[in-house]
Order: sequence, then structure tokens, then C-alpha cells
Amino acid sequence: MGDANTRADDARLRPQCEVLEPLCSAGRRSPPRLSPDLLGCGKSDVLALGYAYTPEKIGAQILAVLDRYSLSRVHWVGESSGGIIGLLLAAAHPERVASLVLCNTPTRIPDEIRGIYSLGQESTAAAIRAHGTGAWCRQTLGYRLDLEHASEELREWCIAEMDRTRPDIAAALHECFEAIDARPLLPEIKAPVLMMSGDKSRIASEQQKIFAETLPRGRLELFAGYGHGINLLLPERCARTALEFWRTAEEVRR
Repeated sequence: MGDANTRADDARLRPQCEVLEPLCSAGRRSPPRLSPDLLGCGKSDVLALGYAYTPEKIGAQILAVLDRYSLSRVHWVGESSGGIIGLLLAAAHPERVASLVLCNTPTRIPDEIRGIYSLGQESTAAAIRAHGTGAWCRQTLGYRLDLEHASEELREWCIAEMDRTRPDIAAALHECFEAIDARPLLPEIKAPVLMMSGDKSRIASEQQKIFAETLPRGRLELFAGYGHGINLLLPERCARTALEFWRTAEEVRR
């Protein structure tokens, strides 16, 4: 993972100023937080049609951003596929990752979910290209957000946010992450890892046992009665859990 020829000016990932507010509010005196958008997403550079994501490209771009801001070592927080990126980064560059907080993160996208996401097409990517990002998201939202606990306003916000990403980019991202299986990497990750998931998540909950049993320094926090999307449904609780995890990890390190 990583490309020695990739420079910060080439990556052009834009840091988001609007990061998780509860986490920021809970730790105003902590080091600054950086939340980059992947290329093609959010405020990062627009990509040409046909761009193919790979774990190596994503890793190189993330490292370029860390180098650009002189961040030699970070505490990585990732939700779903963002957690998978953190696992890949910690396995390939352990010196750059002090800890991992994984929210709603699977080791791989389950076959059942791939079938559901395809909406009768040959793949998830084909379904996104056929329906468009927003329409595809609306039809599959219940697997990424616990609709029993989510307000109508939150549901529509999630759909609108996902619809900001071009269908070809969203499809290419799914093609990339569907090809990843992080299970072989887990025994080699030495950084402390916190896993947070709703115990009813059809994407992540069944795989949390794999994390807990395989990661040398893993800690599991299940949110009873919740499905996917606890970062949106219970942001304050997620923030408190993460901050307590970091304090404990720091005390152990000392």
C-alpha cells in the first residue's frame, strides 16, 4: 500500500472543516482533526470518467495528505469503508497509526449484502450506474441506516449526501471495496483497535466476533438494539466511547 511517486500536490484530497461535532466538542484541547474526502468525493478534485480505485491508490493519497500536514502518526477513525482503509493503512504502515476506531466496519462486504445491493443487476456497481447514486441509495438505505431509529429528516439527509457523488465514482468505489478482504491482515495489526457496531447491523455485526478474536489489541463495543449507522444515530455515545478508549490506550502506553 502506498506509492513513492505520489506527492501531496498530486493527491489533491481536500480536508473537511466540518468533522464530527460531538467528537470535536468533547475534546477541544486535543490535537487537531483532519477528515479528507477521497478523490472524486466531497470537495476533493473531480475525476475523469473511467477512474478505477485501488487500495494502493487510496493508501498513497492518504499518506500524501498526512505528509502534507506533517502528521507522522495519527489516531484513525473510520466508518464502514473508512474503517477498512484504516485497517489497510495500519497493516502496511504501522508506524503511521497510533490507534484505530472502526465504526460499522466489516472485514469484507458480505455476499448477502452484495446480492441485495445489486437490485437485480449483475453487481452493485451496475445497479448504481443504472439507477443513479441517490435512487440506488434510497432503495437500499435500510441496510446502511437503522430506519427504526432514524428520523425522516436524517434519512433524506443521508440520501442527499450520497447523491452528491457521481454514479460512476460511487460504482467504482464499490468495485474497489467489494474486492477487499481484511481478515488475513488482522493478526498483524499491533495498534489498539476499538470496534463499534450496532448488534443488529446486517453488514457489520456478525463480523465483529472475527475482529475481537483475531486482533491482538482489539476491543468490541456493541450497541444493543441498533442496526447500521450508529455514528449518525448515537453520535455523542460514539464520541464518548472513542475518547474513553483513547484515554485508556494512552495510560497503557505510559
